[in-house]
Amino acid sequence: MTSLKNFDVYDCFFSGGRDSALTCYIAKKVADSLKIPIRLIHVDTGIYIPQTREYVKEYANWLGAELKIIKTSYDYFENVKKYGYPDIFRRRWCWRVLKQEPLYQFRINELKEEINSLWVLGIRKNESLFRLKNYGKLNNTLHNAKIKKLNVMEWLPILFLDTKQLETQIQKFKIPRNEVWEKAGTSGECLCLAGTTKKKLESIFLNYPDVAKKFYDFDKNVTPKSNSKNAFRPPALMNEKRLYEFIEELDKKPKQKLIVEYFSCQGSCMILK
Repeated sequence: MTSLKNFDVYDCFFSGGRDSALTCYIAKKVADSLKIPIRLIHVDTGIYIPQTREYVKEYANWLGAELKIIKTSYDYFENVKKYGYPDIFRRRWCWRVLKQEPLYQFRINELKEEINSLWVLGIRKNESLFRLKNYGKLNNTLHNAKIKKLNVMEWLPILFLDTKQLETQIQKFKIPRNEVWEKAGTSGECLCLAGTTKKKLESIFLNYPDVAKKFYDFDKNVTPKSNSKNAFRPPALMNEKRLYEFIEELDKKPKQKLIVEYFSCQGSCMILK
């Protein structure tokens, strides 16, 4: 029977989000107790908020774990030109080219080197309908899985946690926080926009204008195919405006300070008008 003891190394996949932050903390404690080395594996999708990349490095230092960054060979914007913006159910090419392919190559290398690894993932089955569909029937956090046709053993330590329990544990263990969690409501990695709500789009682009400019410049200059108008709109803007128009409207809005900014600033900003 497979147990957490039967591995050469733990590969904990760390996006920079809340779920993986708690997951990798748990995995490190277990790995240390079993005297098994652990690596944080960060998939560089090429489309992310820069502050998240800095947080990933800072977190690895705080945890005292090796950080390994693996990159996709595909360009997000070039694929949008070909296939349109991805969505979760119909055009989910973003998972295949930005995550699955580099993970597959990583697994091939592990098998070549004969590394008996445990893949640790920060997946909660109640996080979304997509996760519930794919992981809702699991009753064990340790299970056999596949990356394409390659076998891998996965451990999902937080599979059954809800959002409140997740946050309680993060606070309990004093896990460093990524500012992007609060500002953008996301990990800040893999900004493919497939499952991004309109509210999150607004938060990302208002708080990270460098990211907004990158999307704006691309979307403004890409020419949609005449028979696939909605393919060139992120799911959150389906049957509405183009993304660059959405960003233009945001740019005209008066900038509202976040509550945390009022408490962190000095002097006159504390005077509410």
